[in-house]
Amino acid sequence: MISSLTFLLLLSFSYGLNIGCLDNECSKCETGYYSYYSKSCLEICPTNYFTTGSNCVASSSTSLIALDFNSFSTLNTSTIGRFHHPKGGDFIDSQRESPIPTKERGFYFDKTSKLISYDNYTLSPDISISFYIKAFDVGTVFEITDNLTWFKVEVFNDKIGVIWTLSSRYSNETTEGKITIAYTLKTWATFSFHSIQYPTNITFYIGTSPVKSEYKEFRQNYSSIAYIGGVNENSTFKGFFYKFWVDNKYNQYLKIRAYPPTCDLDYYFDDFCKSCDTNCSDWPMCVRSGSCNVCYSVNCSSCTGYLFSQCLSCYPDTGSAPGCVLGLNCIIGSGTFNCSKCSSTDYDIIDGLCLYPPYHYGSDNVTSPVFSIKFNTFEQYYGGIFMTGSNHSTYGLFYDPDSDDPLPAKSRGLFFNGNSYLIAKEDILLNYEFTITICYFSLNYYPLWYRSSVQFSANAFFYIIISNYESSMHYYSKDTTEEKGKWLTITLTVGFINNITTTCIYLSDKQLEIYSIEGSVFYDKPSYTYIGRDDFGKYFNGFIYYIALWHANFLKIGLESFELPTNAIGLWNCTTYEEYYDTYNNVCLYCHENCTSGCTQWATCQMCIYPECEVCDDYYNSCNQTRNDTCLNGYYLTNYHTCCDPLCKNCFGPWYQCLSCFPNYYLLGFHCVTTCPEGFIIENESCIVLNNPFLSLDLNTISNNITEAISNYTFTSGKYIIINPTLDINDPIPMSNRGYYFKPTSYLAGPTFNMSHNFTFVLWVNILNHGILFQKGNISALTNSFQFSPTNISTYSSITLSNWILLKFQLYTNSLFQCIIKVESNIGSYSTMLIANKIFIDTQSTLYIGNSTESFTGFLWLFKIYSNPVDVSKLNLNKCGYSNSNKCIWDSKFYEYQKLNISYNCPASCKNGCYDSNNCVLYENAPCTAYSYYNGNCISCMGGSFTENSQCRCLKGEFFDTKILNCTSCNTNCYDCLSLSICLDCVLDNTYGLTCELCDTTCLTCTGPYKYQCTKCSNYLLNGVCLPDCPLGFIKSENSCLSLYIGSPLMSFIFHSVGINYVDSINSMVAYRVGNNNARRLTENLPFTTYSRGVYFPGESALEVYADKKMFFSSIFAISIWLNPVSTACTLLEKHIDGSTQIKLSLVDSAIVYEVYTSDSSFKLTSNLISMSYWNHILISMDGLYMSIKINKIVNVFHTFIGSVFIDKKNSILSIGSGFNITNTYIGFIYTLEAFTYIPTITDLVKSTCNNCKVCPFAEDCIPNCSETEYYNKTTSKCQNCPDSCPIACKSEVDCLICSDSNCVRCKTFSENTCLECEWGYVFNKSSSTCFDCEKKWYFSDDSKKCEKCPIECLACTNKENCTECIENSRLISGQCICNLGYSLSSICKRNTFYGMVSITTENNLTLTFSQKLEYDIVSTDLILTVKRAEIDFDFRKISDSVYEIIPNIALETKQNTQLLIYIIPNLTSISNSLLSNHSIPILLFATKEMLDYQKLADKITAAKKLGKNGSIASGSVILGFSLLNFDLLSAFNFLNTAEMFYAVNFFNVSLNPILTGFLISTRVQGAMPSAFDRCASSSSGVKMPEEFQAMGFTSNLSLLNAGVHITSFCISLIILVLALILSQFAKFRDKMIRLSNNYRYGVFLRFWLQSYFELLIITSFGIKYNKLENFVQEFDFYLSWFIIGLGFIGLIVFIWCLIKRSCLKEKQDIENFETHFGTFFEEFKSTGPSMWFFYVIFITKRTLLVMCYHFISDLGLQLGISIIGSFCTPLYIITTRCFKSNGYNLFHFVNESINACFYCVLLIGTTKGVDRLSEKNSYICMYLVMAAWGMNIGVSVLTSMINVICKLKVCINMRREKSLAAKTAPDHIINQVHTEKTLPDKVVTEKGIFSGYVLNKRNTTQIENMDWFS
Repeated sequence: MISSLTFLLLLSFSYGLNIGCLDNECSKCETGYYSYYSKSCLEICPTNYFTTGSNCVASSSTSLIALDFNSFSTLNTSTIGRFHHPKGGDFIDSQRESPIPTKERGFYFDKTSKLISYDNYTLSPDISISFYIKAFDVGTVFEITDNLTWFKVEVFNDKIGVIWTLSSRYSNETTEGKITIAYTLKTWATFSFHSIQYPTNITFYIGTSPVKSEYKEFRQNYSSIAYIGGVNENSTFKGFFYKFWVDNKYNQYLKIRAYPPTCDLDYYFDDFCKSCDTNCSDWPMCVRSGSCNVCYSVNCSSCTGYLFSQCLSCYPDTGSAPGCVLGLNCIIGSGTFNCSKCSSTDYDIIDGLCLYPPYHYGSDNVTSPVFSIKFNTFEQYYGGIFMTGSNHSTYGLFYDPDSDDPLPAKSRGLFFNGNSYLIAKEDILLNYEFTITICYFSLNYYPLWYRSSVQFSANAFFYIIISNYESSMHYYSKDTTEEKGKWLTITLTVGFINNITTTCIYLSDKQLEIYSIEGSVFYDKPSYTYIGRDDFGKYFNGFIYYIALWHANFLKIGLESFELPTNAIGLWNCTTYEEYYDTYNNVCLYCHENCTSGCTQWATCQMCIYPECEVCDDYYNSCNQTRNDTCLNGYYLTNYHTCCDPLCKNCFGPWYQCLSCFPNYYLLGFHCVTTCPEGFIIENESCIVLNNPFLSLDLNTISNNITEAISNYTFTSGKYIIINPTLDINDPIPMSNRGYYFKPTSYLAGPTFNMSHNFTFVLWVNILNHGILFQKGNISALTNSFQFSPTNISTYSSITLSNWILLKFQLYTNSLFQCIIKVESNIGSYSTMLIANKIFIDTQSTLYIGNSTESFTGFLWLFKIYSNPVDVSKLNLNKCGYSNSNKCIWDSKFYEYQKLNISYNCPASCKNGCYDSNNCVLYENAPCTAYSYYNGNCISCMGGSFTENSQCRCLKGEFFDTKILNCTSCNTNCYDCLSLSICLDCVLDNTYGLTCELCDTTCLTCTGPYKYQCTKCSNYLLNGVCLPDCPLGFIKSENSCLSLYIGSPLMSFIFHSVGINYVDSINSMVAYRVGNNNARRLTENLPFTTYSRGVYFPGESALEVYADKKMFFSSIFAISIWLNPVSTACTLLEKHIDGSTQIKLSLVDSAIVYEVYTSDSSFKLTSNLISMSYWNHILISMDGLYMSIKINKIVNVFHTFIGSVFIDKKNSILSIGSGFNITNTYIGFIYTLEAFTYIPTITDLVKSTCNNCKVCPFAEDCIPNCSETEYYNKTTSKCQNCPDSCPIACKSEVDCLICSDSNCVRCKTFSENTCLECEWGYVFNKSSSTCFDCEKKWYFSDDSKKCEKCPIECLACTNKENCTECIENSRLISGQCICNLGYSLSSICKRNTFYGMVSITTENNLTLTFSQKLEYDIVSTDLILTVKRAEIDFDFRKISDSVYEIIPNIALETKQNTQLLIYIIPNLTSISNSLLSNHSIPILLFATKEMLDYQKLADKITAAKKLGKNGSIASGSVILGFSLLNFDLLSAFNFLNTAEMFYAVNFFNVSLNPILTGFLISTRVQGAMPSAFDRCASSSSGVKMPEEFQAMGFTSNLSLLNAGVHITSFCISLIILVLALILSQFAKFRDKMIRLSNNYRYGVFLRFWLQSYFELLIITSFGIKYNKLENFVQEFDFYLSWFIIGLGFIGLIVFIWCLIKRSCLKEKQDIENFETHFGTFFEEFKSTGPSMWFFYVIFITKRTLLVMCYHFISDLGLQLGISIIGSFCTPLYIITTRCFKSNGYNLFHFVNESINACFYCVLLIGTTKGVDRLSEKNSYICMYLVMAAWGMNIGVSVLTSMINVICKLKVCINMRREKSLAAKTAPDHIINQVHTEKTLPDKVVTEKGIFSGYVLNKRNTTQIENMDWFS
């Protein structure tokens, strides 16, 4: 149990695991912790992070704070974002407790100002902050704090810094971190801070400067309030705060850009900074001179802020709010932006603004571009306005362009060279709204467009001046782009909507930035207009292809994106005009050096479409002038309009880039050759690759002639072609598993061949000395150079020697016609050479590997040649392991051979290598007596050996002894062997070495060369040693020990603490102070701490560290000590157990003695003398094989020992400053003592570049060399005596306490926040390790020795009974705090409240009663009454000081229990100073008798509407259904004609009963029909119609909308007619479609005219009457209305003409033909004379008179009289003439028109009795008459349909009878004729009946066939 607890304790303090982590990566955390991205474990997740399991995961947005103070302008509010005024007051609070918004400069903070967050925040370890600030005085900017300040941003005198609280990775210790950056007060600056948490450190950046805190974390353990400004009083910085952003993750892009006015306090900005009047307050700051008013204008008497919309009221006679002032340049107008007269004739009024007339402005063409220019031609004036440079006569390519003229560049527009530009010859004044777009390719970020009022640059930076009536503000973009070197489209658009100017900048399809400025407008002024420069010497460099300007913003012109214009697709990406685009290789190439003005293709400087074209207008059109000598020297003009090399028939680029060749030449790539190179074949006059590689030579063989594997080329060895048995000086030597060995005179002669211009040589080679690798013709490859022509040599550093490498020599020509030579290997690149405009041309030549006089020395394994550049990175060398396979390469020298991956020297007699120690031949010899190949094919053996797998071998346990040439037994430890000294397998496992020697008894297995070097243990393996347990700094892992401290100490005593004992900072080991009586007590004789010099040992005492159940050290360790000795002979350190010494460090006669005791030996080292009474650094170390002493960075003594190892024991004691039992004690200082599990680098501990000493600690400066009774004075840099009053040590001449906190008596270190115990009267803060006095509202208690809280009413007190300062709203009386009048004490002095209540009568009269008498009377303007959120009027009177009567005006339609809300505007106070608590008082209303009566009437109206709607729809549906059944729409038309006569009464000057009105309006069927024109215009574009028209559905006067159903029907009819005419062209449909089109052409359109005449005349006439021609829509509708009226009268004329024409016709055939077209007017009526055809005359006349009555007669009686007369005329005419052919129709129309006349009579009688409106009874009579008409129409429609069906059946039966009869009596051809014509006899009379009487002739029969039975 104890050992387990010890292990957990060690683990919790492990250096490698931070707090809460279960592994090194922190991927898993302890319970209660959350893993933060495997960096640390947190107790709570940061804000805007959520937990997933035990992990903290960032939300989609981690933004904590995004405050744009600059865009906030409201003064009378207390909140911005999630921050608020500290006391809830307004920002304009004169106490300056919060900052105040300023105009254009963000918030201004005073020393007393702060904002407090509503929310608590937890910061992430990774955080980013950016802010823009102008500080005038030091102080806090931002702080997150509670009991502990977690994070703070501070302004100092000359810098800005961030301070944070950091935690140790492995303990709860906290320290303060700090990072700063230079800053000058009173200047604007942007600052960005970032932190990044890593597993071992946290790194902070401010700007680009990093600060790294090793082994620290930022870990905010609980959420805290955030403050903008300082927490404490008067601690806030003073100045402007423009923007403040905080992102709770690392965001490298979080950086604010801004350009606020530079004005200081007491200044405002108007084009420049101007001073405020001295009599104005600076809270808020002034915005103009001559007035302290901070509103939008001086005429604004009340406002909530600076903005236009925040102006609430105006001074009398100044204007209307908002604004209260006329706009710029305006002298007469109705509003700020609605001017009617300007101050000068220089201005035009455009949309209510006085502007300089914009360039080519037209109000009717703002959606079209003012200009749209593509710079792809050669012009003097582009777009007729822009000229190049300063001289208009020089331009383009052919007119002597100057240096400031942009040059045309093909497919790129104009090239601007950084000195050229375009200037407008006229002033391009811009509209208040405009859009500019430019397509460009930039090489710098300078201006594209410039006017003095607006400009923008290639990096999307823009500048614009926006003005109002009195001032101008300059606005700059904040976001820019670094994109360049590609085609982009930039668009700047400015709009003005709802009194707001919006400026947007787009880059291609991305919106970069948008600005909105309220109450100001862009007013352009006369200025130069430049493209490509500004007025300050900055010039654009790059191409501009396109520019366009609109006098409207992009919303009006309909731009949906700003990508490259369509005509810009395919633009060249070449960066200078001196380049052209090679379309074959898709690359940009430089023009020939002679082409100073650029080119469009290779080998000519001409810029036109063809080389022979000398002068042209652009790049693409035909020439103006030609010549044939325009190709450059050395090139000729081809028939393909190209300039080519003479070898090319056609080409596309420089030199040999051919597309085709002349006869007897072949195309190799793009090069014409006479023969194809090796590895190619000829196909279609081109060279095609056949083999790649085409040569592959494997040299792992023994042969006189070597044949390579692909092309079967033979390589011969040296001069004489002989390898065995005799070697010549030129022969390379075959070496087993190493290829061929080349000496300086060795070479191989290969084939003769020709190579391609692209090739790659690949060699697997081991070079031992430099020389020639291979040669072929002009190609020569050496180990330090590669030559491929007499003049082209690539040199490089010598290739790596004595190492197998894969070597590549590569040459090829790329698409840019650059010859590239590369020399590379698998371990690096040696050389890359580039030669422009070159190509390699090989010749027939022989390949040689090596050289007869200068060959390289070394081994060559493989040699390959490829016909193109290849990647050989995947080819690998295979070096031999424990295998003797001939498929791998030996890493052995020439004079060596290899066995089992070990190289051995050949016998001295072997001059050309050997196979083994007994054979000088190159193949295996004994015991093999015969061979066929190296070592792989033995045939016979000797000496008792036998063949096995083509090898000779002895029996198991024997080896072949070459001395006696026989098999001999191995030694007794070997199970199998190669010799007596080389075992292949051992008998026992615990052996090591080639002779199988026994391991140490602690080892299960070992490796040697010593017996202690174990590989496997029964207990724990560490550093090759078996240990009984893992020592300190290690943890157990199965049977081994794993280090916890990699790169850091395992124990570290930094003697800077003050107290009883000292604690190791790594594992919390305690060093106890002991005296020579072995007692642990505090006396002056014990070691004590000195300031900045560690611990002082006075003698007779020591420090002891106990390793309870632990081992201190492993076999490898080091101990580092800084000491300043006084005694020359003593024990510095001794590690012992039970009196037995293990490690001892002593001083003997000023020399260091280092002793180590192992289990079987002891070792001792003695150093040189060290300096006494001076600081020395001692490092002793042990590494298993050696021990050493280093003194002051120098290895003083080094001793190697063999055969023994140090093994530590548990429960030992480490004595510091004495030996065992406090003997031989030390006098002097020890500054630090550290122990390591490894041997540290001395330079990481000690440095010699110190100020005043020889050596010092690495991370510090010199340790003061003062005695124990002195202190070090940093001012004088000298040691001075401590005061006599100090008992043992001191810190200064006035301070005996050496802790940092002057109130601390015991501390951990000398640093701040490390106190452990405080002096009396001070309280110890455990979380911050500090001593503190009590805060405000607390007092120090003598009893508890803690701070206790004052009474709640006290801000400060001396005890619970005596207050010295009171809380707000209270006063101090005799030590007691008493709340003010009107306040009561709870946790604060809280304002007392009273309330208001309301009572109501059944008549809805209200009584408002307050619970306390009011201090002042209220008036009616103090109240607002609302019902359903709408304000209502009311009467108001006072009854008493607390009671008021309110009589509201309630609308009759209000229902019972509807809520009425009384809102009391002012903050009312009572006579006792209480505050009204409820400003809103709701109450439910009663339903009065009038309201109930109104509701009953409303219910009847609703029922009538429902009846009318349902009845009309049902009737219409039935009638329409039966009409469609027999294709006769006459019944439907009659129904609609009847209905329109009823509902049209609403247009009369009559006051109908609402019931009847609702009923009639709902019967208008047309209102329920769809219209295709409802979306063509908005009703708001027209004039609002009177109520009676709106009730009919005519909300505006627009005929397009009101007649939409009729126009839609007409259009559908036209479409059907067109389709019929189209289909009639096909034979299959011709007859039917002709009949249908004839019917449509006459019948349908004539019927449409009759049916729609009345309603269209009403709609269009009233549309004209109410039209005001206010806009385009009304103007269009005006002409449309007249057009429709005109069509109506044309129809009337046609009707009259038809009557006259018909009356003149006598012949039957003429009549039939005429009625075929115009039968609509006649076919219903008898043909006995003209008197029968006047029904529709009366029909049209009646309706025309009614419309005239609507317009010209206002007397109701006269209107109704004319209507009644017109209605009775029709039945009188019918009964007189009986005009209809059918008696049924005579009766139907007579009754129908009579009902209509009765309807009007009821109206006339009901409205002439002196009543206000028609009675309810008469209304229902009218409704019954309407329903009677409906019923009759339905009945007639049903009856007519049934009769027609019966008639159709009879006709069909008769036709069958006639056909049967004809078949019996008539010849066949007559039968067929009758069958074909399908006609009836001329005289077939239908059955007589009420709706019959037609004579069915041929036309009638056709109609019957078409089911048009009763037309």
